[in-house]
Amino acid sequence: MRSVVKREARGYRAPLLRLHAEVLMGQEPRDHVRAVESLNEAFALSTDVGMRPEAAHCQFNLGQLYRRIGKPEQAQTYLTTAVTTFQTMSMPSWLAKAETEVRAL
Repeated sequence: MRSVVKREARGYRAPLLRLHAEVLMGQEPRDHVRAVESLNEAFALSTDVGMRPEAAHCQFNLGQLYRRIGKPEQAQTYLTTAVTTFQTMSMPSWLAKAETEVRAL
């Protein structure tokens, strides 16, 4: 029982870290380093506990961030993975957003 509770707690932390990164991405001046750290931690947690949609959102946000800071190769990698994952999970609205980001590269 204890491991289930611990796993659930980690699952709640992943979206909070992603939202924290989104806030950092929207502030001026942007704190890209902390945003990447938060997104990477959120991705690791969501992957570990099997939260595929959350992991895809993290990759989408990482792609957005890298596109905005002028790192198109990293952006392409994350956005392509997000597109594939959104497609596989039948998430059309997020798929459209990710495809729009890819076109903006």
